[in-house]
Amino acid sequence: MAERKNISSGAEKAEKLAKAEHVAEKEKSELKNLASNGERKKADNHTTAKSNAGKKSNKRNVKKTTKKQDKNLEKKKIAAEKKLEKKRIAAERKQKKLERKLEHKEKIKAQRAELAKKRSEAKAEKQRLKEKLKHESKQKRAKRIAEEKKQKRLAAIEERQRKAELKKQRKAEKQNRRNNRQKERTNGFGGWLAAVISLGVTTLALGTVLTFGWLSLGDMQASMAGGYTQSLYELNSVFDDLDANLARARASSSVIDRVKAFADITAESQNAEIILERFPLEIQATDRLTAFINDMSNDARHMLYSVVDGGELNQAQLKKLEYLYQTNAKVKSEINNMIENVCADDMLAAMRGEDCALVKSFESLQNKVFSDDDTVNRGRPRTPNLLQGEEISASKAEQIAKNLFSEYNVAQAHCVGEAAGIIPLYNVTLTLPDDEIIVQISKVGGKLVGFDSCKDCEDKNFSVDNCVDIASNFLEKVGYNGLIPVWASVNGTTCNLHFATEQDGVIVYSDLIKIKVCEQRGVVSGFDASGYVLRHKNRTLEKASVSSEQARQSINPDIQISSTRLALIPSMGEERLCYEFFGSIGDVEYYVYVDAQTCEELEVKTVVGTAQGNFIK
Repeated sequence: MAERKNISSGAEKAEKLAKAEHVAEKEKSELKNLASNGERKKADNHTTAKSNAGKKSNKRNVKKTTKKQDKNLEKKKIAAEKKLEKKRIAAERKQKKLERKLEHKEKIKAQRAELAKKRSEAKAEKQRLKEKLKHESKQKRAKRIAEEKKQKRLAAIEERQRKAELKKQRKAEKQNRRNNRQKERTNGFGGWLAAVISLGVTTLALGTVLTFGWLSLGDMQASMAGGYTQSLYELNSVFDDLDANLARARASSSVIDRVKAFADITAESQNAEIILERFPLEIQATDRLTAFINDMSNDARHMLYSVVDGGELNQAQLKKLEYLYQTNAKVKSEINNMIENVCADDMLAAMRGEDCALVKSFESLQNKVFSDDDTVNRGRPRTPNLLQGEEISASKAEQIAKNLFSEYNVAQAHCVGEAAGIIPLYNVTLTLPDDEIIVQISKVGGKLVGFDSCKDCEDKNFSVDNCVDIASNFLEKVGYNGLIPVWASVNGTTCNLHFATEQDGVIVYSDLIKIKVCEQRGVVSGFDASGYVLRHKNRTLEKASVSSEQARQSINPDIQISSTRLALIPSMGEERLCYEFFGSIGDVEYYVYVDAQTCEELEVKTVVGTAQGNFIK
């Protein structure tokens, strides 16, 4: 102890200081270890926390992904269902469309079958009519017609009596009701006043009816006049087109251009004839213009055939083409003047049958454009051969008309004027109990040229056979003999018939008479013999140089021929002897005309069925 106490204080201090430093270093080392362990622990804790957070985040992401996949699957499922629904709807629509298409096809098929059946029945009826006309004698026919007329007449009388009794009964009932109402109102002075007021109201009502009736009639007449004016402009336009096509046909050397020009001329001529028929004019005011239009249509058709076959127009055709062009230009000029000079009042005057600017313009056109030589060149004589003798008076024409229509119960005959033209005529009006007819009697010879009935036909009581017999008997009565029926067409309740001359077994189509028979009353209601009167003459017919079998080789072999006969037809300004072949391809019927000397196919006509009956074009 003493030795330790003897150590100097400096050494002790140094030793203490070294111990203190050693302790400090030791503590510092321990502190570093502790700090290091804390950092590591903190880091571990952070890593653990971060790991736990990552796990939580992964769980959320997985959950979000699962939801998104579920939504996508749901969307795909909905889209697939919509697609299937669209396909189902499209399939249903397609099925319905197919069903409608099949239904339409079946409907068309049924309609065609019905149409074919009607055509077949009409064809059979026509053939039966032809056979019957061949074998039934005139005496038997007349006896049968007389008996049928008698039965129809008795039935008609009974029907009229029944209607008269019914009308009388209704009138009596109406009068009784009126008397009863009057009794209720007529009491003393008040009744007298009511009667006066009633009379005044009746007069006022009658005046109102007449006024409005007159206004309606005026409106109707104005509308009709406007229609005729429009027709005049249409006619002018057609002749402008004809002028252009005729000019092209005469100048062109191209086969295609000529074919188109001649086809257009044929169609436009037919259109011009249709428009011309609309005007309220007598036949004589437009007969030469109509003949020119018909000739132009026929000539253009024949020139078309010549060009289509690869040939050239011959000198006669070229000369005719030049004539058509020059004449059409004159007609065009006159119609232009007519448009400037004719007004609506003239149309109304023409409707009333008065001599007006419209009538004078057409007559002036014919006199300026067509000469007597033109008439002869078209196969029309200057003076009809059928009209012989002296000129009759108007009173004589009235008497002739009454005699011709004695069976029509004529009450009065009155000559209402004359018609100038190739056939000078008297216009005679016949008044019947329930009708009025206008009759045309030739001034020379007193021949019936035409007539028309004002009464409509509303029912069908007579067959085509009956109508043919009625028309045949009428022809014999009015002095037209030697004609046979060559065409029949039913238009609702009217039977339209064509009769032509038969000479030595040849049908002469230039001598044609058109007759309308009312199928309700069983009487002739329309008659036009102007073509027959102008062209009829005794002809010297040449013999055919080829047989019908040879001529048949010239036509389309697909046509199934039903009948063949000789016919004389107008062609290129002359009459030519032909074989007329009637046949069909399927449901379409044709008339084919082959020259009996050269085997040249001259014309093909088609039977066209319309709502107004059958026509030949």
